[in-house]
Order: sequence, then C-alpha cells, then structure tokens
Amino acid sequence: MKIYSILLGTCFFCLASISSAVASTYEPVRFVREIRAELERPVDLASSDSGDTFVLDQKTLQINIYDAQGELRRQLGGKGSASGGLRRPVAIATGSDGGVVIADGKLNKVFIFDGQDRFIGAFGNPGKNPGEFGKLRDVAIDQFGFIYTADAGNKTVSRFSDRGILLARREFDGQRPEAIALDPAGNVYVVMAKSSQIYRFRLDGASSGRTRLKPRVPIHKAGGLFVDLRGDIYVSQSARNNIVKYDSNGTVLATFGSRGQGPGAFSSPGRLAGNSRGDLYVIDTKNARVQVFSVGGNYKSPLVVADYAPPTVSLLAIEPLEETVSDLLWQSSDLQLRLYEKSGRVVSSGLETSQQGEPGRKIGQFRSPQGLAVLSDGRRVIADTGNHRIQIVSAWSPIVVFGEKGEENGLFKSPTDVAVNSAGTVFVADSGNSRVQLFTDQGIYLRSYGRPGKSGRGRAATLDMLSKPIALAIDSTDNIYVLDSGSKRVVQFDGAGKALGITTGLVDPAAIAVDEADNLYVADNDCHCVKVMNRDGALVMQFGARGQGPGRLGEMTAITVGHNQVFVADSSPRQVKVFSLAMEGLVLEKRIEVSHRFLVPEAIVSDGEKMAPYRKMAMADATLELAERSGLSVQQVEQRMRTDKEVIGPGGEVHLTVSIARP
Repeated sequence: MKIYSILLGTCFFCLASISSAVASTYEPVRFVREIRAELERPVDLASSDSGDTFVLDQKTLQINIYDAQGELRRQLGGKGSASGGLRRPVAIATGSDGGVVIADGKLNKVFIFDGQDRFIGAFGNPGKNPGEFGKLRDVAIDQFGFIYTADAGNKTVSRFSDRGILLARREFDGQRPEAIALDPAGNVYVVMAKSSQIYRFRLDGASSGRTRLKPRVPIHKAGGLFVDLRGDIYVSQSARNNIVKYDSNGTVLATFGSRGQGPGAFSSPGRLAGNSRGDLYVIDTKNARVQVFSVGGNYKSPLVVADYAPPTVSLLAIEPLEETVSDLLWQSSDLQLRLYEKSGRVVSSGLETSQQGEPGRKIGQFRSPQGLAVLSDGRRVIADTGNHRIQIVSAWSPIVVFGEKGEENGLFKSPTDVAVNSAGTVFVADSGNSRVQLFTDQGIYLRSYGRPGKSGRGRAATLDMLSKPIALAIDSTDNIYVLDSGSKRVVQFDGAGKALGITTGLVDPAAIAVDEADNLYVADNDCHCVKVMNRDGALVMQFGARGQGPGRLGEMTAITVGHNQVFVADSSPRQVKVFSLAMEGLVLEKRIEVSHRFLVPEAIVSDGEKMAPYRKMAMADATLELAERSGLSVQQVEQRMRTDKEVIGPGGEVHLTVSIARP
C-alpha cells in the first residue's frame, strides 16, 4: 500500500471565509504568486510535482511552461507550428512521465505529446459513436497514463489507453460534462455544465455505479474542478468569482475569493489544478492570469491507495490482408495460423510462411471454412462449413474426413468452429443443428452438448439450451465455452457436458478466445470492441471502438490470444490487428519497463548470427534507459533486468520489452 500526503504550510495571510455552521476547522488559504507572462487567453492548466506549470493559451495556440517560481521556461506549439495543428484547444493534462495531452474543441481530437515535447499522435473525430466526440470540454490523465475525456456534445465521459484506444465509456442523459478530475483511488469526478451537479464513479470495468454528491451549499456555474490527494473537492464558481472546497460527502470546508483584480480576487475563475505539495492553481480567465495558492489544514487522513492499476492495452501491429480471415489460432510467439474463408487456405505465419488448402468439394479442398484447431501432434482440424463436414489434415498423414449434411448424430448443418481439449477430443459447433458434437481425432462420434431451443430477450429457457452456436474456446481445465449468437451469450460446459454458467451482456458477438489465465475474450461487433471477462464471468475491461484508424475496429471475424497479446481479424478493412494487453494491471511501483522498437532487413530476421548485432544494440539502448530511469548503474541493471517480450512483426520490425524491479 502506498500513502499519499500533502505537505502543509503555516498560514500567515489567509483569504478564507467560512461559516461555522458548515465546518468545524478553519481552512488556511495563502496567496503564493500570479503567473501572467506571455498569456493572452489562458483556458486550462496542469501542474507537475516537479514544480512546472503548463498553461494552455487558446489565442496563441501555445502551451507555456513555467518553473516553480513562475518564470517562463519554454513554449510548445503556437500558430504555424507543425506539432499537432491545434485549432481551438480547450483543455490540457500532464502525465507522470512528463507527457502532455491537449483536447481540441473544434477538431474534437486529443493530441498527445511525449515528455520531450514531441508530437506523437492524435485520436478522435467529430461524431456520435463511441470513440468520437461531439463537443470536447476537458481531459485528464491518471497516474498510470490512462486518458479521460469529458464530452459535452455526446454527454459522455470516456477512458482511453495512452495511445487513444477506447477502454470504457459512460453516458449522462440530459447532463453535459463540463470538467473532469481524478483522485488517487481511481475515482472519476465530473461537474455538469448547466446543473453544476458533481458525480463520482469509476471507469475501470469493475464497477458501474455512480454517486451524485449533494453539496449543502449549491454550486453556481462551475468553471473548474480539482480533487486533492485526500479526496477533497475544489470547484471554481465563475458566477460568484470564488472557489469552494468540499469534503468527499459534499460538506463545505472553505470558500475564498471575490470579484476583482488583486491577489485572491477573480474575474470569472475557470479551470483548476494542483500538486502533492498542497498548491492550488486557478485560471483567472478575464484577468488573463494564473493565481497560485497554498491550501491545507484539513484534519482528515490522506487517501490510502493500493499499488494497482486497471488492465492496459496498446496496439503493437497492423497487417493488411488480401481476403477475409474466418479464424485465427495463436500457437507460439513466432507462429500464428490463419484460415481464409474465400480461398480455403490455411496460412502458417511466422519466421517462415507456408500454405495448404484450396476451394472445392474434394478431400483436401474447402468451401467457406470457418473454424480451425490444432491437435497435439500438429494435425489441423478444420470446420469445412460449406461442405458440412470436418477435415483433419497434415503434410505427413492421410486426411481424416467425417460428417455430411444432416441432423442425426455425427452429421452437420454448417459447422462453424472446432476446438480440441488436452485429451485430443474434437469439439464441433454444429450451428445449424443448435448443438456441440464431440468426436475422437479419428472422427468417431462420442456425444453432444446442449439442447436445441430458441431464446427470448437474450435469455434461453434453460442454462444448457443453445440456439446458434458459432464459436468455441477451451480453458486450462478443459471447460468448453460456447458462443451462442442466437441467445447473445456464452455458455460454459465442463468435461462431462454439464452447463456451469453463462455470460451475458453481448449484442452482436462474433468470436471468442480464452487466455492462459482463463480470462474470456469476446469480439462484439455491436460496440466494435473486445470485451474481457474473468473466469467468474465479470467484465474486467473492454477496448476498441468503431472506425478504421489505429486501435479502432470494424466488423470482426476472428480473435485469438497468447502471451499477453490479442490478435483480432477485421473484415472492414481487411486487417489483423495485434494488441498488447496487461490483464494484471500495470504496477508502476514494482517494475520499470522500457519498450524498444527497431527495424532489421527482413531477409536476415531468421538468421540468428546476423540478427545478433541488431539485438545487442537494442539491448544496450534499453539498458541505458533503464539505468537512467532507475538510478542504478548499467552493471546493476544488466544483473537484474529481464526480457519480457521480443516480437518480430511484418517487415522486420522488432518490438523488445525489458524491465527491472523498481529500487
């Protein structure tokens, strides 16, 4: 556990006025300084624990960075700058790594800069779909790098990865989010534009509830919102020209400020920011300045926060496809299998690429195959959907073919997927017959799972009833997961065929997969996202949104997982997208991680001797960065660091990830 605290100073000159009817402890507020240099129309700001203050100027399109004494150190962006192309920036936030994100209200985009002031990308477009924005108003970054947005146009608050992959979204009917703030415990706070109501909730997939705070003193036209490390809430009232401080229950702790131009006076106060030292920064909008105050004196204990972050996801690679992939199978870090629907080909993609299969009705040929699995001896089991049969093929043994069109045991109507358990039993999703059939690896019929039946309102009459099973997955204990698109749910069976439970909340599911920790992944084309559930069926996270840009998904046709990577086949456009996923959460307090990418000539990727110099240079660069970030010597880093991942992608791009335990 990690305890967050604020250093408190002695109050010599106090501006606070507070009623004894609503608070029992005097709240000290001390004016520290104003920041005015080079500001024309400041609209938002962010403060770092190092003492730097980032002020966003909407008129000059610049970010002014001031030091701890309020002196201008440098400027980022500006009119005519090529770094991002801002049009009407409305909000700014900074991350623990020094990175900066800026929300542009005209373009409805979020621009991302790294800790060296380099523009590295943007996400978002005008629109009403998830991942799009109607009227961006505010942005925030939590301690783990997740980005949160307040969208007044679409009445939503969303959570994104550090590169703009949509992870979670909450809608507010009839309310327009104006400002957003975060606390160390992972709570999100939002104040609404017209009602000035404050809501507190989470966006980590573990909780769907929300709390509306009920301040004993109403808020009048809130302009900014800030939550300190103890959970106390600061709101600027532009209509009253003052700042109000509430505790987490909505009790007023302090108010300070009045209309004017002197220290502690405001003319339409706007956005707020703060740091761990107990400083509060206020945009004094019409006075074109920033005022800095030292605040504190609260008698409550600081928040206690676990060293845990929600699961995180990032995009590793995008590979274009010539035709639609109907199934994907991950076998190892350098081998994936792809089944192509139109041509009937099975393609082994890795250091060496091989193909087998072709369209047709003969043995060894396929018509619109949909499902793929691999036996322990390497033979491939293929659901030959259009021919209503299953084929088991290899390069060194005779092909095993079983099944034909029909309703009796051992026969099929458009089988859509296959799976294999640890004993080599073959499971077939017999979609047209609303059942799952089991066979030996020689094609001998064993038994069936599930009872045919139709569901109503997304629910089947009984737990084991199946309507249209289309996809299968098997976990580490040989439980079988059946994706039933007719009932819009996943049914889990044990090895004896007993239905264990169901997973609901799906709208247009297309494919499923299970990872090494038995987490369930469902590709849902209604939200154009991947939903991740734990072994108890609880939603842990989801990622993706409609679109064709990086991190967005169209019509998904297949999904597979392995080694903390998620492979998603997309038919519009035809691509395979590879995501890196940390399901256990990113624990910053325990490890420091460095991700390094480098390119090598594709012709020598598989040549270990020729690859060695490239790998050595990459490891040296990563080691130096780890040494710099950890404060250890290079020799100490070399003794302690580990290689977490080394993935070779298309075109000779190598993605290396190394880490070291935090000192």
